[in-house]
Amino acid sequence: MPDPNELQQFHELTEEIRKLEVDSPEYKAFSAAISATDARLSALSKKAGGLLPVVTERDQNHLLGAHAAISQTAQNLLDAGVSEELKQKVLKLMDVASKNNRMLKAYKPKTERKTIQNLLEDAQAVTLDTRGTEFVGKMTGAQSNRQPISYLDDNGKKVTGVFTPKKVATFWDDAQSIFKEEAEKNNNLTADAKNMLINFLDNCREKIPEVLLQNRGIEDVQKDQYGRKEKDLTTIISGISDPHTNKIKTEFLENAFRKAYPQLQGQNLNSIFGAGTMQRLARKFEKKATPIGIQVDSACIPEGARTDTRNAAMYSVAELLGVPHLVAKAVPMKLVDEKGEVEGTFMMKAKGMDPENLPDEALEIREDSLKGTNGKGYKDLADLQVLDYICGNVDRHGSNMFYIFDKNRKFCGVQAIDNDCSLGLLNLKNGKNVNMMIGPDNMKLISRSMYDKIKDLQPAELKFALRGYGLSEAELECAVKRMQKLQTELKKENSKIKIVEDKDFKKIGLQQLRELGERDRKGRSLNLFGRAAGIIRTLGMTRMNQQRAYQDMENMIAIGEQNRALPGAQEREIQTADFLLAQMNSVTKTGWWRLHKGTSPQFEAMRQSVQDYKDYCQSIKDRMDNAKSENRKNDPDAPCDTVIDKDELKEMARLRKTMMEKADTYLGGKQNSKYNSYTNMRKDVASMVKLYGSCGKDVSEAEIKTQEKQMKRACEESDRMRAEQNKAKQKDPVPGLI
Repeated sequence: MPDPNELQQFHELTEEIRKLEVDSPEYKAFSAAISATDARLSALSKKAGGLLPVVTERDQNHLLGAHAAISQTAQNLLDAGVSEELKQKVLKLMDVASKNNRMLKAYKPKTERKTIQNLLEDAQAVTLDTRGTEFVGKMTGAQSNRQPISYLDDNGKKVTGVFTPKKVATFWDDAQSIFKEEAEKNNNLTADAKNMLINFLDNCREKIPEVLLQNRGIEDVQKDQYGRKEKDLTTIISGISDPHTNKIKTEFLENAFRKAYPQLQGQNLNSIFGAGTMQRLARKFEKKATPIGIQVDSACIPEGARTDTRNAAMYSVAELLGVPHLVAKAVPMKLVDEKGEVEGTFMMKAKGMDPENLPDEALEIREDSLKGTNGKGYKDLADLQVLDYICGNVDRHGSNMFYIFDKNRKFCGVQAIDNDCSLGLLNLKNGKNVNMMIGPDNMKLISRSMYDKIKDLQPAELKFALRGYGLSEAELECAVKRMQKLQTELKKENSKIKIVEDKDFKKIGLQQLRELGERDRKGRSLNLFGRAAGIIRTLGMTRMNQQRAYQDMENMIAIGEQNRALPGAQEREIQTADFLLAQMNSVTKTGWWRLHKGTSPQFEAMRQSVQDYKDYCQSIKDRMDNAKSENRKNDPDAPCDTVIDKDELKEMARLRKTMMEKADTYLGGKQNSKYNSYTNMRKDVASMVKLYGSCGKDVSEAEIKTQEKQMKRACEESDRMRAEQNKAKQKDPVPGLI
């Protein structure tokens, strides 16, 4: 049912605005526009002969024109300056009007006969009652956890996609949780040590200049002048990251702790926080660093901003520009579960081939797929560059698009996914690229139809399309500034962007495609033509390599068990577990919507068993690495800490056996599954997990003997070090004696 207050809200806001009368031409024009629209909406809401009137094509055109007038007159009024009270009411009314406008644009009066109440029903967020429903799992994107969902719409048609719960950016808290969790889970820490972990980021924030100077030799770096914690967080991350690898460096993190807490100077942090803690914190913090850098440094999304609606907002801009097919459609949605109602955004399944979750048909894609096309694919790329730029989307890498091919395997289109790193406060000072976003300097081409849409597009129109998604006025203004920069470039006589007639995109051949695919000094493609062509050229080979990887892994494991007690074995075990996890991710999570296809709790249990094994091996490796570190070179206990003990070998074997059992359970449930390439790929991975687990489910006699030899040598080295230290102490003079 539609919200009964929808039209009433528009009416009440109209009345409230009219009471705040202002003596200005801008106010009078706006007041007239909203009054006329309110009157027309009210007329369509009144029954005649017991029935509501059907919204005709004439009604639709009249209301669309009225809403366009509202958007322009409202912007003129706001630009002229009004009281804060009037401004807030105008903005609220604009949000309602923008939603109504989208509702009216989607209506097809020639084939549908709907009343205004019917249209309001269509415009409402889809509400699904999920009580008693068992979900198959969740996926993670740049911004949010996503829930795969399929449901039947009012016409009985199956709709598939992913639901993202309402998400507000909490960059600082997300990073701080790493240190808080470490403090809470370690019962051996003192109260002071726990407090230091919990308050580390806050204290480090106060010492940003000192941290940057000590770790990176960078001077004159201060806290953000506007007090933005998320910007300070990115500065902290840069201060403790290796400038060559961009990875969090354990040594830099330790230095940051000593700067945050001067009392730690000269102390061994292992004795305070536990052996391996700093390595573990660095590894976990590193996982947060890249997405925070993209979202905060590149997209300039502020702390506290809503992020799940940005996919829907970008789809609205795509509609405004006449290219809604370029992005997977996203709409508001509400889920009802046992805990209540969950608000969020639903993005429909994308069309095309996912480069990170390839079906067997990908084997047929070759470089020939890029030539002799109808040109629609290349026009899509040119149009998507413009859409991404205006929306400030900084995360359009080659795998954030699905690729569409015709029956002859010719490239004919793309559909963009993962658009949530967009519409932040990014305001370019030049036309160059930012992260993965293509700036005007590197666009090269624009289609005639997109040029005609862009050249005279008014700021009020763009803002109106973006209203109702929880974006701030500052974010809307930045979108306008990006649009205006592009308009300025397009109007230059010597513009770097060439206008191509829509029909002429089919003339693009491989040679011209290579010229368009310009690259920077590091070899990265500077526009979507190069990125897309690079992906398409490798689709067939990538799928072939996936198949070979399965076979190579099976052959390697089938050779026999490898000794886990040998030096360096933990690194090998971690690498193998990483390989298995990467293969599982490639056939499930990276496809962003395909998780609902065949992925079950049994598959997730298998995935978790591999992760548990990796984490356990990593904890052993962290202890060993710590024992070999410079600050423990005189510690007589260090040699024994570099050796795996028998209990650890037994636990590794138990975890391997669990992997085998979980894989066996998954495979048992898939014996009679109907053939499809995605399920088969997952069965391939499960077979590898089963084989890997089965060949190490027991501790071998060779491992026991190796462990005993290693431990004997370590004990002898410890005894030698203690003896030397005791001998040195005996040579020192006794205090008080001559």
